[in-house]
Amino acid sequence: MNSFSPIQDVTGNGKRHFHPCSLSLSSTSSPAYMLETNPVRIPISLCLAIMLVYICGGAIMFNRLEGWSLLEGGYFCFTSLGTIGFGDLMPVGRNAPSTTLEEFSLCACALYILAGMGLIAMCFNLVQEEVVRVVRVFGRTCGMSSGVVVGPIGGTAGATSGLKADLDDGGGTSDSRLSEQEEEAIAMSMVPAGS
Repeated sequence: MNSFSPIQDVTGNGKRHFHPCSLSLSSTSSPAYMLETNPVRIPISLCLAIMLVYICGGAIMFNRLEGWSLLEGGYFCFTSLGTIGFGDLMPVGRNAPSTTLEEFSLCACALYILAGMGLIAMCFNLVQEEVVRVVRVFGRTCGMSSGVVVGPIGGTAGATSGLKADLDDGGGTSDSRLSEQEEEAIAMSMVPAGS
């Protein structure tokens, strides 16, 4: 089908409309964005490096704007971006020579914290996804390739041995393996939720 081929009007008045892009919804041709099977993986070390650089950059910024030591600036950045916020350090624009620069200093601090909270949350999410992927791969290499076995449904407890033992509930052939969504939910519950 040509990308500029005319499409018949559904009202039946015989008019033709030219649509620059029309997608066929058949099963043989699907859009390229639906075919992505290899998502981009971000290494955990890169996420940790990004967080470390952002916190160190904030420590330098607060050293200049507030007159804090680098340790105090890093401590404030870590507690603020980690949503801990003890309240013992607060930016007030001490080193600003005028009220305009003091307000600019406070706006810069607010923007740093807002952008940093998004960045830190994104990095935590990427680390969590990578840990879940590693747990899945580890589970598959340990013999749980087709699912996680949760335990006997109604059979005798001593009759099964091993992780992948076929479990029988006494009523025929039941499959006690979890679906991929349930397996992912179990894997996600093993990882503590990010702050």
